[in-house]
Parts: sequence; C-alpha cells; structure tokens
Amino acid sequence: MTLQTVSYLIAALSFAVTCAYYIMNLSNSKKSTQLTLETRQAQLFMEIYRSSYSTEMMTHAANFWFEEWSGFEDWKKKIWLNDAKRGSWGAWTNYYEGIGVLVKENLVDIRLVALLIAGITRKFWELHLPIIKEIRKFTGQARFLSETEYLYERLMKYMEEHPELKT
Repeated sequence: MTLQTVSYLIAALSFAVTCAYYIMNLSNSKKSTQLTLETRQAQLFMEIYRSSYSTEMMTHAANFWFEEWSGFEDWKKKIWLNDAKRGSWGAWTNYYEGIGVLVKENLVDIRLVALLIAGITRKFWELHLPIIKEIRKFTGQARFLSETEYLYERLMKYMEEHPELKT
C-alpha cells in the first residue's frame, strides 16, 4: 500500500467519523429541542390550569354556572343583562377561546386538556351551545366562540380515540 493510498484512507475515515459525530449531535440536539418544547407546553398548560382554579375564576364560576335558564331570552335576562354574571361568563368564554387557540396552534397538546379539564370543558360547551348558536344568529358573528368549538370537537375526537378517559 502506498503512502498516498494510506493518506486517502485516513482522510476518508476522518470524514466518516466527522459525519457520524455530526449526525449523533444532530440527533441529540433534536431530542433536546423536543424535550424542551414538551416541557414548555406542560408549563404553559399548568399555568392555564392553575388559573382556572384561581379564586377569581371560581368566583366567576359561582356567578353563572349554577344558574338555570329556559332559553335564549331567559339566559339574556339572567346572565347577559346582569353585569356581574355577564362579566363572569365572559371570563370563562375567553378562557376556553384561549385554550382553543393554543390547541389549534399546537402550543398545548389536546391530551393535556383531556387529562385535566375534559369534564368541565365538555359541560361548558354542551350547556351553552344553544345559547352560543342564538348569539351567533343574533349578532351575525358566525365565528363567535369558534375556537371554543374547535377545542370541544378536538377534545371529543381525542376522547373517542381514548375511551379510557371518557367523562
């Protein structure tokens, strides 16, 4: 074997080792980035979850959750025309709209929603759907609470795919 051949073999071997090292680092970097993303998503969702059980949100819930109404007109009288109850209802609708956007943009995994707030999310949407439909007609805003609707639909699909989590 000539010196030139040995030189080429060493160069090729060096290149192969460099490529392997680069690929290994790239793989480790990708795993680290994924882990960081998952950690940040979990932290974001836990902050959202904590806010839903804050004193302020519990006060808002007490203002309208247990109110009964017989239709849209009755709801308007009992909730919408009462400043405190309208504000409380608005706080919860904004809460769900926000979570819907975060799920839609893949910033929060629907799995986290399913594990922690499936029941209350489902109850809110199903209880208020007739009212939301009437508000959409009344205001002409077809997208009113559309992110909440998206959240509900994604949640129900996830729950269907994971029957062990049914509420």
